[in-house]
Amino acid sequence: MEKPDPTLSVCTYRWNYPIINFDRLEFRHCCKTPAHKVDFLELRQKGEAYFSKNDLILKRRQEMLDGVRHQECSACWQLEDKGIASFRNHAKKFSDYIDPGGQRLHESDADHLRRLRKEKDLTSSNAPYTLEIVLDNTCNMKCIYCSEQFSSLWEQENIRFGLGKKQTPTPENVQQVHELKDVFWNWLEHGAIHEIDTISLIGGEPFLNKDFYPLIYRLLNLAKDKKVKRYQIDLAIITNLNLSQKQIDNFKQILPELTEFFNVKLYLSMDSVGKRAEYIRFGLDWQRWDENLNQLLSLKTENFHISFLIAVSALSVSTLKGFFEYLYQKSKHFNVPIYIKKIVVTEPAVHSFLSLPPSFSKSLDDASHFLETVEDEMDLATAVNGSWKNFRKDLSEMSRALASQQPNDMQMLEFFNWFSANDRKRGHSLIEVFPELADFWVACSHKISQTSMASSAAIP
Repeated sequence: MEKPDPTLSVCTYRWNYPIINFDRLEFRHCCKTPAHKVDFLELRQKGEAYFSKNDLILKRRQEMLDGVRHQECSACWQLEDKGIASFRNHAKKFSDYIDPGGQRLHESDADHLRRLRKEKDLTSSNAPYTLEIVLDNTCNMKCIYCSEQFSSLWEQENIRFGLGKKQTPTPENVQQVHELKDVFWNWLEHGAIHEIDTISLIGGEPFLNKDFYPLIYRLLNLAKDKKVKRYQIDLAIITNLNLSQKQIDNFKQILPELTEFFNVKLYLSMDSVGKRAEYIRFGLDWQRWDENLNQLLSLKTENFHISFLIAVSALSVSTLKGFFEYLYQKSKHFNVPIYIKKIVVTEPAVHSFLSLPPSFSKSLDDASHFLETVEDEMDLATAVNGSWKNFRKDLSEMSRALASQQPNDMQMLEFFNWFSANDRKRGHSLIEVFPELADFWVACSHKISQTSMASSAAIP
């Protein structure tokens, strides 16, 4: 019997990408996997080791080494099965992470891992690479593929329409948050901080969170106390940039001090322009967003970079080329590098680009062709923060996948029902904002009619 190839299932993010959510008392490794409630009994038993060696993550790592493709990682498996580079594919090669500088024999990567497993325990991890801190879900937008977990406005909307209920913290929850924070900060400040390459702060919208600046100053104090080497850590802030002038000014005021110690990277979530952006990211004021971006691009601060997290979804497919053109023009106008990274929306499935008909592969091709014309020019600076060339290659893979399949009846029904309900709730019209979807919308509505007629005919 042939042994499973562990290189097809292992992913360094399960070893080096811890994510903590104090507000929801959740912990996980990798942003593409579901979160789990913190086991406080195990936390008390293991203390600081919990964040790198809790029982659940050790089990998931062992499964990966055994060649198991666990359902929790389905976001990546779905893309890879379609021939599309996944988040896992872009991770640091596992053998280089687990055995840095190790002796390589004349062997394949798979045999190298099999040999290492015989020599030592590969499930442990004492060297986190990226630490992500989720502040809470306070947010001023309701992005269309988001949820109540990451948006307080989504949470309020769900309550309004009877789709959820307000979660009121109990005294026990409050006590557990304090307990979790105490153990976490001990772990970070007395060990993990020396290994971490990147600390990411996300929400919600971090700049709206009451704990954002206290956390920033705590990190600054670590740097000033020389517990962190200067520029050892990239401080990444993921923002929707739908901010007031005061909030922009507050950030600009602290930025010079931050960049004395950290490489500060502002990741902006956006994928469209104008009314289309306002539909996808409900609550967005496009004009204000554009003005905020202009202010940030005009800053000439060393060790400060702007990258864009661009979501490839059912609605953004036809807008990508225009958005890339917009970013290119901004880069030329302000004479600054702009970096781009992709996020492929797979959940909820109705928002996946694979829910569209194959004719939309042309939109991906158009976007890819534009990137090809400018990638050499735009990637002159380091591409660590996001490469135009890599994005172009990924779009080509996605185009091939989309061109080779048709949405099934269930996908079409779910697409029509979801966006119909969304338009009723938010007073919008999908087809007015995205007229290129009109033919597909009609086809979906016909599926609804056919299904209704079939159901009626089945009733005696």
